[in-house]
Amino acid sequence: MRLLLHACCAPCSAPILEYLDKQGIKPTIYYYNPNIYPLEEYNRRHDELLRYASSKGIEVIDGAYEHDVWLDCVKGLEDKKERGPRCPVCFRMRLREGARKAQEMGFDTIASSLSSS
Repeated sequence: MRLLLHACCAPCSAPILEYLDKQGIKPTIYYYNPNIYPLEEYNRRHDELLRYASSKGIEVIDGAYEHDVWLDCVKGLEDKKERGPRCPVCFRMRLREGARKAQEMGFDTIASSLSSS
């Protein structure tokens, strides 16, 4: 099985990666999170995920930082509270991109850490 795991950050991914490891599954991580702002925060999370993945011998594929695309996606929902109607729109965008990347790269299974974040 070739598993692409969309990951939002190291803390949310760690328990999932530990579980997969116990099952004998070594995924490839896909980091695609254009919702994170500012860029410094995005880079901080990215760097920590890289550090953690490296310590576990897990490959990370970087998605593009498309914050402007994300802003267009959630247009009209900017003032909605966290965990409100903007979240499913954001999740859908990121999961679609994860599925697209998985198909492009020949992965047969995808998963995401979004359900634990």
